[in-house]
Amino acid sequence: KWLVQNIYKNENDRILFTTFTRNLAADIQGNLTKICSKKMMWRIEVVNLDNGTNEGILINEVDFKGNLGLIEIVSSTKGFVTVTMNSSDWQNSWTEIIPFDIALKTVGSKLSFVGNGFGGLAYDGTNLYVGDRDADAGGIVVVDPENETLINGPLSLGLLPSSLAVLKIEE
Repeated sequence: KWLVQNIYKNENDRILFTTFTRNLAADIQGNLTKICSKKMMWRIEVVNLDNGTNEGILINEVDFKGNLGLIEIVSSTKGFVTVTMNSSDWQNSWTEIIPFDIALKTVGSKLSFVGNGFGGLAYDGTNLYVGDRDADAGGIVVVDPENETLINGPLSLGLLPSSLAVLKIEE
């Protein structure tokens, strides 16, 4: 914690703790979690050199309250994931698009303007594109990933989208 606060103050600075002992790596990770904020912990990594594993998890699937699918990373700190949800009787399922903050290790609220995001995710460097398979209003939804707002859509395709890709054509 002292290194983050006093020596490596830049937000882009990282600190790597290494050990050959699995238990010590887990202890270091656990103790750092107790004394450091989530934002600080994003900058600190603990690695067990014996097996090459990182002892930390950025965000757990449980935090999303569903089954994770596609992941689209839109910046060094932010991403979006498709999360399949099921009704309590398991008769219905749908896919929500949920943002997450990698740096703060937090999960945001679902994009409420997407009915069923099972049709895919794509990012072109500026906008996030979501394939909305909602039976009543399906199509391509264009999202501003920075503030998680609807830019356009759903843009009807005639058929519901099943996957998305962004192609860059250079002349």
